[in-house]
Amino acid sequence: MASTPSTDHTTLSSTPQDTLVLRMDKAARALLAAGTTEADTQTELQTLCLPITALWCRILRFDPAVPNWPDRDRCVVPSSAMLPLLSAMLHLTAPDTQDLSATVDYGQHPAVEIATGPAGQGMAAAAGMALAEQQLAKRYGRSLVNHRTWVLARDSDLATGVALEAAQLASRFGLNRMAVLVCPSPLTDPTDFSDSLARFGASGWSVRKVRAHDLGAIMSALQAIMRARKPTLLACMPECCHTLARPARRRRTDRPVEPPQPDAVPPSAAHGCAGWPSTAPARTLSASRPQTPPDHA
Repeated sequence: MASTPSTDHTTLSSTPQDTLVLRMDKAARALLAAGTTEADTQTELQTLCLPITALWCRILRFDPAVPNWPDRDRCVVPSSAMLPLLSAMLHLTAPDTQDLSATVDYGQHPAVEIATGPAGQGMAAAAGMALAEQQLAKRYGRSLVNHRTWVLARDSDLATGVALEAAQLASRFGLNRMAVLVCPSPLTDPTDFSDSLARFGASGWSVRKVRAHDLGAIMSALQAIMRARKPTLLACMPECCHTLARPARRRRTDRPVEPPQPDAVPPSAAHGCAGWPSTAPARTLSASRPQTPPDHA
């Protein structure tokens, strides 16, 4: 029987903003647990739930009432496996007047920036968005163009050639307003994941690793991204493997590599926590995220 992940991050929160992030995290986990996804994909979603919730509540600039605001932060989700996490965030922050389906696809909501596709294509699209933002800001000024590009990627995206070329382009043009959040898949060799991080670091990126269940460390990493002068890759590590081996040359053997076994989150642990009902939670608005201008024109 799988054990429930540790909730040590609940003891670290002492502010109302942190409490709100944790409550929304519990609600998002309830929505994710109710979905029908593969076990390894469900593990990735649960691992990235708290970092994405902290980003959505405290850092991301957007207006749920005006989702097509031109200067909103772009949250790029190129993989269909990660789309339920974006849908959960939209459900929890959408006004009551918006009627959202269970899974929001491209074309149904302005917050879904691109259509899902092959691995690596989202990294290239996000680099293009960040480059366009940089050029528009130089032309019109930060008073009109002042948004960031966030990418919710999978480790398979980092291993592709197109993603590495996009990373080199982002470093070459100094796209410091582009950031990528990723977590290792349970089926991925930790050394391969370390190799991907090392390649991005060699391409001129700022690479950070943070425990995915530590809210304080997550907020510190997100605030450091806001001050970074280079594009940033944030690796959100599950509790089972928050340390990674350094990349090194290794022999190929015939023995299969056993993937790490992260802790699973049963639906009973995701429902009813922090005051949420056992059914689908009500929509929640965050009062702690950056305020958007009243005029969205």
